[in-house]
Parts: sequence; C-alpha cells; structure tokens
Amino acid sequence: MMAKLTELKKIRELISKASSPLYLYDDDPDGLCSFLLLKRKFKKGEGLPVKTAPSLKADFIGNIQKHSYDIVVILDKPIVEQELIDRIKRPVVYLDHHPIQNLKGVYYYNPRLKNKKDNSPTTKICYDIVKQDEWIAGIGIIADWFIPSFINKLIKKYPDLIKKTRNPPEIMFNQRFGMLIRMLGFILKGDNRWIKECMPMLEKAKNPYEILNDKEGTIMERFQEVEKAYEILLENALKEPADEKLLVISYPSGKYSLTGELANELFYRNPGKLVIVAREKDNEMRFSLRGNNALKILKKSMKKINGYGGGHENACGGAVAKEDFTKFLEKIRKSLK
Repeated sequence: MMAKLTELKKIRELISKASSPLYLYDDDPDGLCSFLLLKRKFKKGEGLPVKTAPSLKADFIGNIQKHSYDIVVILDKPIVEQELIDRIKRPVVYLDHHPIQNLKGVYYYNPRLKNKKDNSPTTKICYDIVKQDEWIAGIGIIADWFIPSFINKLIKKYPDLIKKTRNPPEIMFNQRFGMLIRMLGFILKGDNRWIKECMPMLEKAKNPYEILNDKEGTIMERFQEVEKAYEILLENALKEPADEKLLVISYPSGKYSLTGELANELFYRNPGKLVIVAREKDNEMRFSLRGNNALKILKKSMKKINGYGGGHENACGGAVAKEDFTKFLEKIRKSLK
C-alpha cells in the first residue's frame, strides 16, 4: 500500500497544538536545521539527535521513553521501522525526502509522493512550514547540496558570507557561509552532551554572526576540536592516489565519524570520480559514497555482500563486513567500466 501524503497545513496544526513534542532528527546539518526551524517557531519540545544510520529501529524506543512527549516528530531519517511507530503510542509526524517509506499510523510528508524526482532536503520542508530563519534554512539546504529558492535574500542580507552561485559545494568549501555548515555538522560529532551544550545559542541566535563571531563560545570550542581531527584526515586523503574513475580512502575509527564530510570535500576536489571514504569500526567498514549514480552503483555492488546501505542518488552510505570490503570494491570497479 502506497504511503499517503499529509499536507503541510496539517503538520503545522499538529505541532502547534502539541504541548511537548519530541523531535528525533538525523545527526547532520539537514536534520539539525530541520529541528531548529521547528523549535524556534513553536518554542516548545525537546530535540534528540539520532546517530543510528540509516535506520531508526524499534530498539530506539528506550531513548524515546526517557522523555515526556505528546507527539513525536521524526526528521530526515531514511528508514523508520514500523515496529517503532507501533510502540510509540502517540501521534507520529514523519518529514523526510529519502525514498518513500510505506508506514501505517504516521502523518507522513515526503515531496517524492507528489513528484518522484523531488528530493528537496527536509530543511526545505520545515522552512515551508515556518517561513522564518532563512539563514538556518540555508545552512541545512546547502549542506544537502541544494541551492535554496531564497538565496537572493541571503545574499542581500549577508553579502560578506554568501555569493551567487548555482553550485552548492562552491558555497560549502569556498565561501564564509560554508563555515556555518561545517560548524553545525561538527558539533553533532561525539557525545550528545556537546549538542546539548550548544543548543541554547542555536535556539536564540538572531543571525549567523552571533555564531561565527563568538570566538570563545561553546560552539566554536566544539567545532575547533573536531576540525583539528578532520584536517589531519583530509591532508592524508589528499596524498592518496586515485585511478581514473575511483578514489578510495579508508582509515581506522577514531573519536569522531567524519566519512560523510570527508567524502563531500573529496568529491568536490575530484570532479567526475566516484569517491568512497570508509572507516573501520566493530569489524565493519562504514562508508560514505559520492558520485553520479552512487546509489544505483551501491545497490548493484551489495549483491551477495554482508552489509547494508542506502541514501540519495548521488550521495549515500552504509557498511560492509570487513572481510567483504575488498570484494565490495572489486564489484564497484567493475560497475564503473
């Protein structure tokens, strides 16, 4: 049975009438900015980053039950298990832009239900609900490699941060607005205590300068710690040789998972190549994949491989058993011939 589309007006009404919404958001800038837009608009509820990727599984119910809530709002999670929905016992709103999930008992909004080619970021959906905080919406949308429809507003308001372009990574890696994207991504790394410490500033900041110019603040402190680890990984990755069509980077697991961020930048710096960044953890190779038709290549290469994966057409990820990683790469190379 095909999932049914819930109109944004109904979503807005449900959240507005709730007294204590619990927001479960994906732990990337799109997920975080989606939550921030709703929290800053409705001024109530708690947010909980979900680091389980890509699925939000039934065993997450223990984390949910630690909180008081009368509605659960799921933001930007690619897969949600039906059993979890059944166990929540409260209304559930699910806003997402990944491949359509057929779930019962949810208020579901996904732009793909109207147009299967429309995978606009979840931040864009939330911005359409709240119609405020363009700078926060811009962070989440551009972080997911989209240009917001209101980019001219951002350019007019923050000309020293963002310039006109049709290329999202140009903003991410070459403009000052990209610093905001990296900051919000990096403070999600590590212990959830970090994001709790940063949240008061994120919820009350009136403009991006309050974050960028707060050199001694918690957000900058957390960001700089992760940035040091990232720069070491990037420097080492840039030394690795790449063949004509494929770049593979692997590293042992450390304190932070930075495969997605590293894959994004390496893909930008290596146009036309398929990029795989993998880290070893718990006898798995957990990876991010970037490139044209990355998801199609991933699905094809996963056959008879012990692992899982999913995501967007050109940006996806997953994990394979360590012993299967070489075989997995061989399949990918064959698919590129």
